[in-house]
Amino acid sequence: MKKSILIPFFTILGLLFANSPSLALSPLGPGSLVRGVSRSAVYYVGPGNGRYVFLDSTTYNTWYDDFSRVMTISDAELATMQLRGNVGYRPGSRLIRTRYDPKVYAVSADKKLRWIQNEATARALYGNDWNMYVDTIPEAFFAMYRIGDPIYQASDFNLYCMINNNWSPIFNESEGTCE
Repeated sequence: MKKSILIPFFTILGLLFANSPSLALSPLGPGSLVRGVSRSAVYYVGPGNGRYVFLDSTTYNTWYDDFSRVMTISDAELATMQLRGNVGYRPGSRLIRTRYDPKVYAVSADKKLRWIQNEATARALYGNDWNMYVDTIPEAFFAMYRIGDPIYQASDFNLYCMINNNWSPIFNESEGTCE
């Protein structure tokens, strides 16, 4: 008797989940990518289940090729994860500037920006089409970065290390440095 009642219950439960957005049912841990059911923002899950927001898709795309790893969780579960900060551009991936400042910066570790002093240095680091790597970001995004030492020549910035280091979207000092 009990078996005949439970089978339809689990069948209905399975159909409900099969027709709903893909909700993550497993525990999340550091390194997970999540979004809420009713939110478009994507978050990186850090230590202690803190969440760090990708401010836009351009920033996200410096870290990941697509959104296939992003898990949708309930808005209630997302709300239990404390917002701890923002994710910046992946070091070495792009160059940035603001709309009202002509300075072009390389993104270094720990959300540090390093002003590239001249076009010859930008070309030596990023190639003849270096200007295709420049993103103009809102000044509000610029404020989350720190200013580091300027780059006077290509040898002042280890681009190979920046690109090939296995950084996490929330830099921590144990990941080392390329400077």
